[in-house]
Amino acid sequence: MLNVLFVGIALMIGTTVVSAQGTVKKTAQERADMHTKHMTKALALTPEQVSKVAELNLGVANKNEVVRNDANMTPDRKKEFVKGNLDGRKVHLQLILTPEQFAKFEQNEAKKIENKAAKKAKKKNTIQPNVEIMEEL
Repeated sequence: MLNVLFVGIALMIGTTVVSAQGTVKKTAQERADMHTKHMTKALALTPEQVSKVAELNLGVANKNEVVRNDANMTPDRKKEFVKGNLDGRKVHLQLILTPEQFAKFEQNEAKKIENKAAKKAKKKNTIQPNVEIMEEL
């Protein structure tokens, strides 16, 4: 019985450590590198394109980080600025990518938005209060 208790405690501690590690925020450089690597693979970028995209992604990530850390801005205003930064990124990407690569980029972005919306809808639908219990109280 004591062994079961120790195993249970170890599992709780392990779960806490893993979940805490998952919430560590990435730096702007890490986010830019992640986006660049993903785009390099998904769009088959040339070495010249990789360097330009990396520079662009880092610039956008730095701007977004400044916006996110600005305590004087409302959340809506922050979203507006970040959206503007991402829209500006798209304009610059059109100059760097071939038309085929840019079309694929746009498709990938549309899929991301679709998946995010589906995930949000699923999350919203799964967290329903139990009306029967609420009525009993």
